Amino acid sequence: MNPWAQLSLTATLLFGTAVEAAPSVTEHYHYYQVKAESTKTLLAAINNASPVRHKGEVRHGYTETHVKWNYRWKEANGICRIKHVSVDLTVTYTLPELTTTSAATRRTWNQWFAKLLMHERGHKTVAFKVAEEIETALYELPAMATCQQLSDLANSTAYALLDQAQPRHDQYDKDTNHGETEGAFLTDYL
Repeated sequence: MNPWAQLSLTATLLFGTAVEAAPSVTEHYHYYQVKAESTKTLLAAINNASPVRHKGEVRHGYTETHVKWNYRWKEANGICRIKHVSVDLTVTYTLPELTTTSAATRRTWNQWFAKLLMHERGHKTVAFKVAEEIETALYELPAMATCQQLSDLANSTAYALLDQAQPRHDQYDKDTNHGETEGAFLTDYL
């Protein structure tokens, strides 16, 4: 047996099975139509068509995330412990969809849209990390005297971690200037 496999087996026997968080992810895409027949009219067309507004500013894409957790416990010998945890992440993207007959406009769009989508998927990554942290934290909760105490602790732990999601999304947008540093600003392609 190789040394890493032996170390892993020893750790599992001594400390129990390691938990690897694996939240499930469901993605939905909502598109709004953008009609532009030239690259000169593309920015105005998308700004007029976009339903996404943030602090009075038009945004071309948006990612909404929702994290839901569920757990089962086991009660035995006067203690209650978490037996199973499932965490589900639902991601809904709002994105533009171009309708045009112009090949030049389509080429510009395709270059830019790939970067916009990459930025929006970065928000999914932020939410997924929070979902993983929730799942791991729930599995790591100590046994409690009652299942009600355990349930209260599980939910307060999950909500505390969930409260960190929006500041992380805000920081991601600040770090990337809402995707500009990732190439998600249409003006860079016009």
